[in-house]
Amino acid sequence: MKATIFDLDDTLYDQMQPLVRSIAAYGLTETQLRQLYLDFRTFADEVFEAAVTGEISLEASHIYRMKSAFAKNGMTISDDKALDLQQQYAYFQGHLELPADFVAIFEFCYQHGIKLGIITNGPHRHQERKIQALGLDKWISPEHIIISGQVGVTKPSVEIFRMMEERLNLPASELVYVGGFL
Repeated sequence: MKATIFDLDDTLYDQMQPLVRSIAAYGLTETQLRQLYLDFRTFADEVFEAAVTGEISLEASHIYRMKSAFAKNGMTISDDKALDLQQQYAYFQGHLELPADFVAIFEFCYQHGIKLGIITNGPHRHQERKIQALGLDKWISPEHIIISGQVGVTKPSVEIFRMMEERLNLPASELVYVGGFL
């Protein structure tokens, strides 16, 4: 193995935490929060491709996923409230912390000459902000970060993984891809 490539969301940080922090004022139980988050992700996935391709606006996708998740859990919010919660969610995504285990893994790889990279789905600037918030630039060079919104190809398409092989100038047999821990 000469390189380890990581997913970002729900691998290098718990994607639920920014949402939980943004809706804390609703006083939901842990079970309710988890269900709201799962529904939020489901509705986000429903409109992800449409938002990436421009079929719908990013703002419309944010309203849809937030309002739909709340509605499925018996609560009604307005478009304005959905956007307000989205802004809070984005704020908390900008204040992420990399778990200590990953710091140790990255330090080990860095010290042993194992190249590191990221392949992540999402809008370019949005994912870039999370990468910066986590301080990943300390270990991962920008050319080893592939964001689907920047390259126009999303996981699980093999094409995005081939892009990383080319950037690293390494065959697939020398790469390990890590995703979906949390």
